[in-house]
Amino acid sequence: MLFFTVAGILSADCLHPPVWVLFAVSAIGTAGGFFFLGRRRKLPGVLFFALCLGGFAAFNYHIKCYDTGLNHLSKVTSVENTYQLYGKVSAWPQLKSDRTEIIVSLDSVKTEDIKRVTGSILLKIADTTTALQRGDYVTFMGRIYPVSTEKKIGGFNYNRYLNMKGVFGIVYKNSILDIQVDRRSPVGFYQLTDWLRRAVLNSFQRNLSPTSAALAGGFLIGETRDIPGDIYRMFRNSGTFHLLAVSGSNVALVLLFFLILMQPFNFSGRKRAFVLIVVIILFCALAYGEPSVVRASLMAGLVIIARFFQRRYDLNHIIALSALIILLIAPAQLFDIGFQLSFATTWGLIYIMPALSDIFKNHHSHKWYRWVIFPVLISLVAQLCSTPVMIYYFDRVPALTVLANLVVVPLVSVGFLGSLALLVADLVFPLLGQFAGSLVNIILHLVVSVLTVLGGEDIPVFKTGSLTGETDTMVFILFLFILISLAVPAFKNQFFRRVGFMVMLVGLNLFLVEKVFSSRGNESLGMELAKIPGGVVALIRTGGLSEADLIITGMIERKYPVEEKILTPVFEKARLDKIKRLFILTADFKAIDDILRLAELFRVEKIYAAAYLKASLTDILARGNFHFPEAFDISFFSPAVEPKTFPGYYADEKGFWLILEHSRVLFTNRVTEAVFAPNEDKHQSILVIGECWSPSENDWASLSGAGYGIIICSKIEPPFHLTSGFTASYHDRSRPDFLYDLERQGPLYLSLPSQ
Repeated sequence: MLFFTVAGILSADCLHPPVWVLFAVSAIGTAGGFFFLGRRRKLPGVLFFALCLGGFAAFNYHIKCYDTGLNHLSKVTSVENTYQLYGKVSAWPQLKSDRTEIIVSLDSVKTEDIKRVTGSILLKIADTTTALQRGDYVTFMGRIYPVSTEKKIGGFNYNRYLNMKGVFGIVYKNSILDIQVDRRSPVGFYQLTDWLRRAVLNSFQRNLSPTSAALAGGFLIGETRDIPGDIYRMFRNSGTFHLLAVSGSNVALVLLFFLILMQPFNFSGRKRAFVLIVVIILFCALAYGEPSVVRASLMAGLVIIARFFQRRYDLNHIIALSALIILLIAPAQLFDIGFQLSFATTWGLIYIMPALSDIFKNHHSHKWYRWVIFPVLISLVAQLCSTPVMIYYFDRVPALTVLANLVVVPLVSVGFLGSLALLVADLVFPLLGQFAGSLVNIILHLVVSVLTVLGGEDIPVFKTGSLTGETDTMVFILFLFILISLAVPAFKNQFFRRVGFMVMLVGLNLFLVEKVFSSRGNESLGMELAKIPGGVVALIRTGGLSEADLIITGMIERKYPVEEKILTPVFEKARLDKIKRLFILTADFKAIDDILRLAELFRVEKIYAAAYLKASLTDILARGNFHFPEAFDISFFSPAVEPKTFPGYYADEKGFWLILEHSRVLFTNRVTEAVFAPNEDKHQSILVIGECWSPSENDWASLSGAGYGIIICSKIEPPFHLTSGFTASYHDRSRPDFLYDLERQGPLYLSLPSQ
């Protein structure tokens, strides 16, 4: 059944057949299944029902991600118009450092009249707010911007990512005050979930230190937004990042905790099973329904139900059934990294651990096996199964990951159980909760201390070239598909199942190793552009290297540290270890602190700054807030006085140029008259604008005539007044296709021809 389901989803994603074909396949499978079962022919009946499930999964996937229907918002709305939007918050809001992202399922839009629509939008509010919650009905004025289908960064297709979540447009609002809210009913499941989540977090905040409270929330329910950035990086560098994602181990520990709590009450088996099922459902909702916790919750629920009815069960069948249920309901989960990691690791443990455990079967009763050998085997197998997926998506392998997991996982497990005990103690008697919190504080501070040793900045991390790409992605998905299909012979031959799994696992690792080394030969010049507060940042490097040049223009101060919250994550996603040259074109005085901290963190060799920043840089360095201020090698240039040439760069009255053999990139903070002057050479150029820009059609035409083939801006202010001569490739008359808005379309990666 699972084999056909996965095959159906893959066929729908690769071939895009008409919806009626997929519906017909499902109908034929249903009819054939009942026909053959009625004639007591079991095998063809089962095959036809499997065909039915495959067709249904493909149909469900297609209508959610591709065939959107005539009333879909992408068909009845245009970016040229502003609409009154009506909808319902359909997922728990995601709180970012500088904004809140909320998925809203629309039911209607209004201009002159009201139109019924289907589909969801991503509402981005330029503030961190918890005023909106899942289930609230909202209405607001907004312009629906399509997500670009062409631009990617680091191989990541943002449009596809949103489409998999059912999102086909983005709306931007400055404040929650722009939104009218019709509160959901005060009684209901989501209301209970939100109340419990707030109670849990408030208890942690009352009884733990800020860092420990953030870690406890992350370990227990996946609430990670308050975890400091340096600790977040240490989890990733040590290979223990999975501990911040609620998964099977969390579900098992929660069930263990409640089993211990129920022992004094002498519950019957039926009552115990009922309580555990309720706990699983509530815990899954508290953890925001992430794929890993849904998988673990389903598996645990099926095991509890099987034991309740006193039925024998096979864990291989349990995990296959869990995957089948998830994919039938949400077929796009097949392409989710959490789904792939969760099932790859769990299936690996089920297939491999029994064989390894048999090697020590004469020592299972010994303490050294239970407390040393068995945890080591679990860690090694989990790492072996998860590493290919981690390499594929994150292009890195922490050097001390096995050691870190052996030390950190037990500590986190103790801290997890301690956090649960703290909640119970705080509920019974607040003073007892404070005492429990003091003990949990010690454990969680110990976790941070261990991470400092095993996940610090000096710990080696093996980095690979990027493996992402459409062809490689499909090959990778097919490998996972074949892995899943190996469950089919498991019904009869356990030896063949295990050997087949090992063969496919080795094959997958060899494929990824080959891609790692082949990707290192790709030396094309790449430029990654991202919006920062007030301007644009550009990383320029040769593909495969861990160092780059950095250009910053227009940066302004924010209440949070910009280098930690915005710039460092961008560089880490790009696998960047070092900045060779840093060019500061324009920046506010109060933003220079952030820039210099970034320069210190990434060991900048040379800083080139505009001459007007000399006094500011001198004053800030004189404060002595840096570890090695004398290490900064700074030169100043003034293109307004005379042109200045750097290796590969050039500054003149227009701005700052990146010079390539057959192309040019001009960085300017604002569009001046000099920028409109035609370029002297015949090379096509790219224009990057740091400030917010409100262009007219004449501006676009003039800049295009001046030789700029692509115009990239940090933010372009609407409204857009277009003529029929300007059309976009991805939406009806939204804006010229050579104009790119980093604020609304996201970061941009460009591969630049150096020759």
